[in-house]
Amino acid sequence: MNNAEQPLLPADLRGPLLLRDRLGAEGAFLLVHLVKAALGSGPPPAPPAPAHPAAAAAARVVLLAAAQAGSHYAAVLRKGGLHCPALVEAGRLAIVEPLPGQGGLPSLRDLHQRLAAAASGGGGGGLQDSGSGVVLVADDLTALRCLADSEADWAAFLQACTALGQQPGCCFVGLAHGDVPDDEGWLARLEHAASIVVDVEPLESGRSADTTGRLLVTRRDAGAAAAGGGSGAQLAAAAAAAGGDSGWHVPGSRQFCYKLQETGARYVAV
Repeated sequence: MNNAEQPLLPADLRGPLLLRDRLGAEGAFLLVHLVKAALGSGPPPAPPAPAHPAAAAAARVVLLAAAQAGSHYAAVLRKGGLHCPALVEAGRLAIVEPLPGQGGLPSLRDLHQRLAAAASGGGGGGLQDSGSGVVLVADDLTALRCLADSEADWAAFLQACTALGQQPGCCFVGLAHGDVPDDEGWLARLEHAASIVVDVEPLESGRSADTTGRLLVTRRDAGAAAAGGGSGAQLAAAAAAAGGDSGWHVPGSRQFCYKLQETGARYVAV
């Protein structure tokens, strides 16, 4: 499939990205799509004369696996041609699992420290001190909210993740469930900070043989793909270099229908 039919390209791995799904339309397949893009064999097209380095093939991906075990993602990525043990050994991939152990669920602050260590390769400091070239992917923000001791605790965690995504050459991708009423407040704040918001929605008529659901992709400010992105014109040029639709990589919204397949998804712009 050509890049013109892809809702998200490797060049989009800049700034905070919010993926929002709902009951009957799970968005985990988009996480795998983006992890593969960050770890793919070739670098994403660099904007001409970029202000900052983009997240490239040498990016370090930190996958916060709260919804699925790390072994699940290793199996899915293996189908896409990526060998996770080799990527972990090379320092390209780190999987952090906040699963309950003998001491129960970790606190959000402990998890923050583990993520910061994974993002920096074992160095000190917070997430925002991890340096460039880090792609942080959280597969279930809705579940992680349960680890917070207070609203302030959760807001501080989200701010740290967002600040990382706004670093040069970095990206934060977070998946949340958009149909949880109690989460509307923090989701609205995260949406405001995001450079791209992707809503995964079921078809009103239900799934068909050719279509699983639809995506609404909103580029809120492609030029601010934070400090790591360059201007909207630069991102458009990067998309065109990859064979994509350069006019799409500017602020605005676009819909896609998608069909889930064994090794990913097929997209059609509508």
